Amino acid sequence: SFGFYVDDMTTLAVDAVLRDAKATTLGMLGYCMGGTMALIHAALHPKRIDRLTLLAAPINFHDDGVLSQWARKESFPVDRVVEVLGQMDKMMLQTSFQWLKPLSQLQKLKNLYEGAANPKMVSSFVHLESWLNDNVCVPGQAYREYVTTCYHDNALVNGTLKVNDRPVSLTQVTCPMLNVMAKKDHIVPVESSRIVSTLVSGPVTEVLIDAGHIGVAMGSKAREMFTQVAGFHDRPPAAQADKTTDEPTAGPKKEKRSRR
Repeated sequence: SFGFYVDDMTTLAVDAVLRDAKATTLGMLGYCMGGTMALIHAALHPKRIDRLTLLAAPINFHDDGVLSQWARKESFPVDRVVEVLGQMDKMMLQTSFQWLKPLSQLQKLKNLYEGAANPKMVSSFVHLESWLNDNVCVPGQAYREYVTTCYHDNALVNGTLKVNDRPVSLTQVTCPMLNVMAKKDHIVPVESSRIVSTLVSGPVTEVLIDAGHIGVAMGSKAREMFTQVAGFHDRPPAAQADKTTDEPTAGPKKEKRSRR
């Protein structure tokens, strides 16, 4: 189930880190779907997460993006897919993402041809494409629950989220949060991520990167951004709260929005 991964398995990982670090709390970072899962986990276990970074993470799944439209209940029969395949095949997922920008593959090959004399460029291309295509199939029930909960019901925004039959409220997230968004993101539009500041109870700092969904995690813009992320996770939680809001972390907050 989706709850098995977002709660049970993640809890085991958190337990291992806390044990090895001899700590009682830790900071967490999640990219894309991993950011959604990290946020839900922080809501389930708020006393164990002292800092949280979301990187191009979808929160409002009923946005204006193409992926949101494709995955709506009236458009995507996820039950039928799971019943027939037993899982979501990795190649089907990869193809669907590629079709969001169908000419991007041709553009990448054109760029490779034009830069073929540059060994550094070719090496970067090979490494990036290897990472992009290193996908895994998603277990059927976990995929069904994720799509139904997020894309069909928009449960994070509507306040109807349940994990393992346990109601989950994002207001339980009180730790300082860094929300990194990408201006040119065609998978997770900015407004899909930005809404999180209205749903959690802790202080939120926003960073807007002039990049796309991949560029926010790879390349020169990403290196600069990760320096800021490292600084955010190095600061004590109290210091972060002082820099982002003048109000208590448990109540309504003002977010300080940083844009790059």
